Amino acid sequence: THVVGGLDMICNENIPLKLLAERLHRQILSRTDEIHYVTFFFGVYDPATGHLEYFNAGHNPPQVILPDDQYATLDPTGQPLGLMRNAPPNDIRTFDLPEQSMLCIFSDGIPEALVENEVYGVERLLQSARQRCHDSLEEVVDGVFADLRDFLKNEPLEDDATLLLLRRCPVAAESTE
Repeated sequence: THVVGGLDMICNENIPLKLLAERLHRQILSRTDEIHYVTFFFGVYDPATGHLEYFNAGHNPPQVILPDDQYATLDPTGQPLGLMRNAPPNDIRTFDLPEQSMLCIFSDGIPEALVENEVYGVERLLQSARQRCHDSLEEVVDGVFADLRDFLKNEPLEDDATLLLLRRCPVAAESTE
């Protein structure tokens, strides 16, 4: 609740992303004890250009499935928010999503799902999403979770499982009429 409330307040100020990351870090530090922190990915996306400006405060690295079936990783840009009082601020990075690429942001409950000493893993998650890359995003999510349930052999998840997808659609050609 500290993150959501702080983010709601800070985002309404229309401030640069680096300042947003610093303020959110300070707010979490001031409202939690020393053993609590937040891994956090935050991005600002321009659908017209595919430009993504982001910071990744220790969260699982989001993955981009590229149109040529390659992957790009959005690595952490700094420490989790609220982890260390004197942590250097998170760097701000950019990534330009090509048309037909798909950004996959997920919680650790998916790749760390475990059955019989085997983890589901990021690669399996990406393969599941990639094989459905031409389906609707809802169908991709449903398919990934169906594959995860099959992998777990109907055993319950030990952690939360969240998957957020963003697809860069082709830019419509401008009419000359």
